[in-house]
Amino acid sequence: MVTEAIWLRKRNGIHLNQLVIQNRIPILILLLLTHLPKLKVAISLTPRDLYRYGYLNTSDFLLQLCHVWLNDSGCTSHMAGRRGFLSNYVEKEGGRVKFGGKDRGTIRGYGWLTNGKITIKNVKYVEGLDYNLLSSHQLSRSGYLVTTFVMGCYVKDEDGRVIIRGREWHGLYACKEKIYLLSKASKEDSWLWYHRLSHQNFKDMNKLVSKKLVVGLPELCLGKDALCPACAQGKMKRSSHMAKIDTNCSHPLDMIHMDLCGPMCVQSINGKKYILVLIDEYSHYTWVEFLRAKFEAADTIILFIKRVQRLMDRKIKKL
Repeated sequence: MVTEAIWLRKRNGIHLNQLVIQNRIPILILLLLTHLPKLKVAISLTPRDLYRYGYLNTSDFLLQLCHVWLNDSGCTSHMAGRRGFLSNYVEKEGGRVKFGGKDRGTIRGYGWLTNGKITIKNVKYVEGLDYNLLSSHQLSRSGYLVTTFVMGCYVKDEDGRVIIRGREWHGLYACKEKIYLLSKASKEDSWLWYHRLSHQNFKDMNKLVSKKLVVGLPELCLGKDALCPACAQGKMKRSSHMAKIDTNCSHPLDMIHMDLCGPMCVQSINGKKYILVLIDEYSHYTWVEFLRAKFEAADTIILFIKRVQRLMDRKIKKL
């Protein structure tokens, strides 16, 4: 059923693409060929057909087919002209918005813009607004870098990745492409999912979000603002003993270190399987004694002490 028709006559000088923009593109456009005295042909065309046959130029076609958001440096907030674009919508009268001319729009509420992977919070619904506006100021406050040039613009996140691209369209920057990254989550949401996922690092959590590998995980860019105390403590390790730089030994035999090793899998020619190592702390002189059995260590140490003290004419202070 045809609900709206546009009559085109060559003598009135009105172009089809101008009518399309002024009427916000009717769902179905009935193009009546009126170059004959009587109507003989009626063709139903969609905007895609209009573009295909040359009635719409490329910029108009992209603007009307996609839910385009215009990057506006003079806009103080994100604004949507259609209520249907917003989820989690809250009705709240928020005053009026003054446009470039004398027209004014009324703020009817706010909500989230969700389309595929994108989620932008606090988007105001302005009744009477013809286009959707992305505020460069709000993007900058969220930590993004907004850069404009002659042919377009782009928005980068904190890691330098381009998340929004726009092209120049009649003096405006139209973001016709999908925004393929996510808006930044709050600190509370980030840490909540950090603990729910058993202290998984934020880089891997964002991969789970972008690839939709976890059911119920919100489509938000998770980020941390501080170190996790539990993870920091879990990665710490204590030294086995305090570091000691200077020794208290000033003479030989002030301290002797001993260690007993064995039994060895291969015994010596004399059948000895144990090795007793003794080291002087001051000179680092080392003695090695070989034992047949472990119980021989006590007698060997006593004989060693007597022999060394007699040779050095000094007493061993510590063992």
